[in-house]
Amino acid sequence: MIQRRHSDDYHDYVFKDGRLVGDFEGMYRNSADVPWHQDISAFDVISDIDIAILKREAFDRICDVGCGLGHFTARLKNELSGKSDSLPGEVIGLDVSPKAVEDASALHSNCEFQVADILSDDFVDVPGQFDLVVCRGVLWYVVQDLEKVLSRLAQLGKECGKILVTLSFPPSKTWVGQGILGSPEDLKTRLSEIMVISHWCVEYDDRHGSVPLCHAYGTLCSDKGVE
Repeated sequence: MIQRRHSDDYHDYVFKDGRLVGDFEGMYRNSADVPWHQDISAFDVISDIDIAILKREAFDRICDVGCGLGHFTARLKNELSGKSDSLPGEVIGLDVSPKAVEDASALHSNCEFQVADILSDDFVDVPGQFDLVVCRGVLWYVVQDLEKVLSRLAQLGKECGKILVTLSFPPSKTWVGQGILGSPEDLKTRLSEIMVISHWCVEYDDRHGSVPLCHAYGTLCSDKGVE
């Protein structure tokens, strides 16, 4: 019997031939490279902008949704959490891939990591109400269920909690989810369904054809996020 070789290119597990694959567990188990070069990108200028936005406040409990290998989650813990030296704060990273959670736990022992699928009915059972919910680069992988995802992000935050959403738009003229989020303004409109945006920043990434990359930060609406 001939065994099919698993691809070692992480892109093949995400989008391929114009469709969403979404095999994140296979990606983390088989990729030859660190997916999305998270060990580097967690410390690039894009991530620095997110940290700078968040440094205006301190947070006791932070939830990083779609944390991957936890490199940015660790930055949240090390640079933001807690209101005093005696209260370091709690930072939890959530990811759909058990392998990612296993590796993140080994890499960053000062954070907590849990397996959680934002599209699963069990997702709302994730314990805790958070002062800050972070969702960076995740929405393209769940865009077909955007209303549900936004609602569940809102449910993670406590009343008047804060939320940060970061999303880069693809360089291609057609992409999966374009009919739902076709522009930064579309994203801003949809995010306004669950949050009052106090900081909206659009930068342009020259490394990938000057595509727009959006940062949205604000307060969760107390009457949103209930399914």
